[in-house]
Amino acid sequence: MVESRLGRRWSKLTRNGIKEIMKNEWEYAVKPQFKLENDATKNYIVAVPAEAFEGSSLNDDSKKPFIKGGRIHFASSDIQKAFASPFRGIEALVDGQINKIVEKELTVTVRNPRITIISGRKVIVAQRELYLLEALVRVPAFTNISAGSMRGKILKCSNPPVSDPICRGAIFKGFLDAPSTGQANKEAPNINVTSKVSVVSTIARLSIGVAFNTDFVEGKHRPEDRYWNKLEGVWRARNQMEWYVRKGDNVSKAQPKTKNFYRSYGTSKDFTGLEHNIIFQCDEDDPPSRLTMGIQELCSIKCDLAIPYDALEDLEGA
Repeated sequence: MVESRLGRRWSKLTRNGIKEIMKNEWEYAVKPQFKLENDATKNYIVAVPAEAFEGSSLNDDSKKPFIKGGRIHFASSDIQKAFASPFRGIEALVDGQINKIVEKELTVTVRNPRITIISGRKVIVAQRELYLLEALVRVPAFTNISAGSMRGKILKCSNPPVSDPICRGAIFKGFLDAPSTGQANKEAPNINVTSKVSVVSTIARLSIGVAFNTDFVEGKHRPEDRYWNKLEGVWRARNQMEWYVRKGDNVSKAQPKTKNFYRSYGTSKDFTGLEHNIIFQCDEDDPPSRLTMGIQELCSIKCDLAIPYDALEDLEGA
């Protein structure tokens, strides 16, 4: 927004100059003042470092927003446009998270990044994020939440945000997974470890799985996935997906999921003893059963089986 108004003058700003605008002018000046219902005539003044105006005037009234004395006078509508796109994303995210939590009747804390959702019933927003608080009132999930006579609520908190210690405490709980020592933790000197604690389960934000080939079934698999496996003498379907974890699943550390796969080799030259498997992720609520463009690589796992080719099970092909 500032870059667009300054035009070529923006290129004269140093990294520190840009940081000064983003932190001092935007984060601590404009954002705390901005409210959706503010008077349309209200101006938000952003001071621009003098370095941007070297060789040019500090004033520019050739177009709006006007620049006076090295300060840009933004209208309320200008600021609102800057938040339009982020608001849509945040509202959709919060709406989806709350609905998932309520559906599963879970007690969960979710942060985004100055929002804390507790049990799907209340949202705590940092005091200086008033514009965000007002935007969240419009999230459909809040009007649908009911627990007896209680409706969805949004709570303001003073600075520093109470969400910070809430989230920090949750992180400490997850990492203090060690026997009781009675000693203070180095990363959290004010917290004494008095018992063994751990995160029992988490809610999967993405689906996690692997691609594999399986026997081709007419009517179930797509014709373009069909291929002839010479080693086994059967028709197979390639690029099928096996999901270990699906988005929204309650994932327990105490119940790891395992699945069995195999890979066949024709000769000893084909077998190196090294295995390389790609782990995929998908953000869709209902992940597809086959590898598509909507599925992305998350990571890869490589391992040395440390066994010779002769030790492999014999495969009887057709």
